[in-house]
Amino acid sequence: KFPLEATISQVTVAGERLYTVILRDITQRKQAEEDLREKEERFRSLVKHAAVGIVQVGMDEMYLQVNPALCAMLGYSETELLGMTPEWITHPEDRARERALFESLLSGERDSYEIEKRYIHRNGATIWGSITSSLVKDTDGRPLFQVSIVQNITECKRTEGELQQVQKMEAIGQLAGGVAHDLDRKS
Repeated sequence: KFPLEATISQVTVAGERLYTVILRDITQRKQAEEDLREKEERFRSLVKHAAVGIVQVGMDEMYLQVNPALCAMLGYSETELLGMTPEWITHPEDRARERALFESLLSGERDSYEIEKRYIHRNGATIWGSITSSLVKDTDGRPLFQVSIVQNITECKRTEGELQQVQKMEAIGQLAGGVAHDLDRKS
């Protein structure tokens, strides 16, 4: 058994109906279609099950596609995010810096960029993200969309802040100890 494609044509010759039938073996085409379907399914699965956020942003700056990890990270549903631009949920102090990097992609100055920025979670909390972005272009070099990988680094930033606080306290303690030692020597 193998797949066939049939083309049937009717013609009338001397008042008699005749049919021509052309049969084509489409085994290779069917196999190519199945291979493509499997590859697409693997790719969809990769994006869907990734532990990091994956996002496509159109040239109109609207989200085109987001994965479940990004939705969970930011507290929005896929439908809600697809109606937004990244700027709407980016911390105001980080917008200009990211805008400049995006424009450097568009101008061809760079192929990709990395940035740490703050998002505003749906509940109002600040979420830190480490983002790697690049511009996808068509065969003529025209930009199609931006694709980004977003890693949640909120916990790392919190720990980093705590470490800095401990270091400040240690420095103050050392300074206070030094002052006390100097005062003790002068007495």
